Amino acid sequence: MSTPEHVARRFEDYLRHEGAVPFKDGSTCPGCLEHPTAYKIGLHNTTETLICECCLRHFHGHDVAEETAVRALLGGAVRAALQIEVDVALIRATVDAVIDDEIEREARYFATAGRG
Repeated sequence: MSTPEHVARRFEDYLRHEGAVPFKDGSTCPGCLEHPTAYKIGLHNTTETLICECCLRHFHGHDVAEETAVRALLGGAVRAALQIEVDVALIRATVDAVIDDEIEREARYFATAGRG
């Protein structure tokens, strides 16, 4: 699913564009019949729409945009590595190492953030 060009990249910007306002009355989302409604949308429509955040993100492609970008970026790099016959174990170890390094970097940042 691709996000149309007129849809803002950030979900918060999209909500603002659509005039979506938080809405909680305990009713169930008519889209999934599972979650409570979270937004009332009616800026561009003649009737208001009540919808949960999950359905709103899915319906407009926001939930898959990040996954699509990550798969394209990492998939291309992995595909290129496989084409030059890099061992799969090395690719997996490299990805794990990058993730571990980022987790450690964030932990160091938050450990020192309170000190001033």
